[in-house]
Amino acid sequence: MQIENQNPIPPNHPVLNHKVLYTVLGVLLLVLIAGSYFWWQEIKKSEISQEAPTLRSEQSDVPSDWKTYTNTDYGFEFKYPSYFIISSDDKTIIFDIDEFSGLEISTENNLSNLNLTQWLTSSEQYNSKDEIDKILNESEVGFSFQQNELRVDDKIGLKQKYDGEGGAVIYVFLPNNNKIYILRLGSDSHFYNQENLILDFDQILSTFKFTN
Repeated sequence: MQIENQNPIPPNHPVLNHKVLYTVLGVLLLVLIAGSYFWWQEIKKSEISQEAPTLRSEQSDVPSDWKTYTNTDYGFEFKYPSYFIISSDDKTIIFDIDEFSGLEISTENNLSNLNLTQWLTSSEQYNSKDEIDKILNESEVGFSFQQNELRVDDKIGLKQKYDGEGGAVIYVFLPNNNKIYILRLGSDSHFYNQENLILDFDQILSTFKFTN
């Protein structure tokens, strides 16, 4: 049953007003959609910036007493704290920190240009995340393991951290020119300030540059 309109539109009411109303509503809807879209884009940008691997500091924040190490044979340089003492500058570069802590840098060939996960899986000396996870799942071991990507001098590398009661070992793997550059930081649990050492290592990475 159709209900009669008790307030009919007067005959002289212009029908065009309905079109104007619909147009205004349409414009408001578009503004709302556009505003929501740009709001969503800003959120995505924020999420991306939070997900991007970052290092603790830029070069401008490096303490003035830090030194610069340059290796022309392997084509890289970086800044390091004065308490790091170079004890070997051969195929493996070694910086002594104390009796049980130090930084080692070496290179391995990657002639097949494998990505880092493939290279780690094929390596007899190093382990991929899947291999370590399998070890952790199948046996009781006295360490925890973390892996994440990081960007060093526009190269996407992998950072692995083994943490246990005896201390921490951090590996950073960086691909460059069919080679894998490996930085290994070993820190004994009794080091006077292990947390600061790891922060200094992050700052070392922020200054690391390939020169070849």
